[in-house]
Amino acid sequence: MIKTILLLYLVVGFLLTLIGPGKKSLSKAVDGLKPTPTQKMRPDYREPTKTQAYLFRLILSLGIIAFWPALLPGILKENAPRKAELEDEIIYESDDDEIGFLLMGGHGLITCKNCNYKKELTSFTHGGNHSTSGYQCEACAKLTTRSRTEPFKNINIDDNQNLLDYSPSERARKVEYLLGMAEMCERYMKETPKKEWLQTWEPTATEYRKKLSQITAKEIEAIKKKRKAFEAKYKASLLCNCGGKLCRDKSIICPKCKSKRLKYEMEYIT
Repeated sequence: MIKTILLLYLVVGFLLTLIGPGKKSLSKAVDGLKPTPTQKMRPDYREPTKTQAYLFRLILSLGIIAFWPALLPGILKENAPRKAELEDEIIYESDDDEIGFLLMGGHGLITCKNCNYKKELTSFTHGGNHSTSGYQCEACAKLTTRSRTEPFKNINIDDNQNLLDYSPSERARKVEYLLGMAEMCERYMKETPKKEWLQTWEPTATEYRKKLSQITAKEIEAIKKKRKAFEAKYKASLLCNCGGKLCRDKSIICPKCKSKRLKYEMEYIT
């Protein structure tokens, strides 16, 4: 009798691990061993070997088989459909804390939980060369949006392609990107002790400067001037009809009652 019960106990444990919800939890745990892009950039990071990953999976499997009655509630809860998958996704909702555009993505509905004011608004969407961002007037609290189309053509040029195979207008965006990355790496190297440098900084700066050496100083200066003029024009557009300044990096308040008790329900994101 005891042997039969023990056998059934182990069979249930094996089934949970091999084909049941335990298998999903096991896979999630093993996937957690994979390095993130930030970890890969750290010179002191060592990725787990295949043997270590296998032993980790084996130990977890044996743990589930041996202690499945205690672990089962947590496993079922972890793999249950999330509320966000069943209802409209609520990006942020607050009673006391402040919410802002930087915490909200996509396009959705802002609702005041104090006076029930509602406003459908784009917080941030983008595609190709175009983007739309949400703003609020610091004077009258009006919620609005501003759109921008980048000044350079959105042409994909891989790092292994020759910049001179493209016209100045076609390669401008790539040149701007290479210049920005090179200057960023050089700035980090200047501000950081050499022993703390990331392994990618110096080779990236060297490679991108070599590519940029094909481009004349006059062309690079023209790109900088065009970007500066574009940003100045966009900044000038960030004014409300009332004359107030539009802002997106501060907390949002209800335009009607000035309450901070708001929620944002995202409808879509691009």
